[in-house]
Amino acid sequence: MMSSSIFSFLQLQVNRYVIPIIITLGNIGNAFIIILFNKRRNNSCSTYILWAAVMNSASITLYSVNHGDPALYSLIFCKFHPYIPQVISQTARYLTILACIDRFFSYNSY
Repeated sequence: MMSSSIFSFLQLQVNRYVIPIIITLGNIGNAFIIILFNKRRNNSCSTYILWAAVMNSASITLYSVNHGDPALYSLIFCKFHPYIPQVISQTARYLTILACIDRFFSYNSY
């Protein structure tokens, strides 16, 4: 019984202090990627990475919203609430994979 309360306390502290730091650093890193690759959109790989960073920022933003739950007020949002963040995060992963495939084929074509 004692260990359960310790784990609850640790989880609360991680959610309170560590998660906001990770979200902040993730958004800052994605902003740097967007700024860097927006200036260098001369090949398809940089475009893939640019849009992957945009999708990652959108995913982080959706996961970090601490306002009232809109699923309580909107039936459509209630149905798509679990689906939308999953699609955005998977899209970012697919774009990263496409960037790797693009680089593989561009280096092996010479």
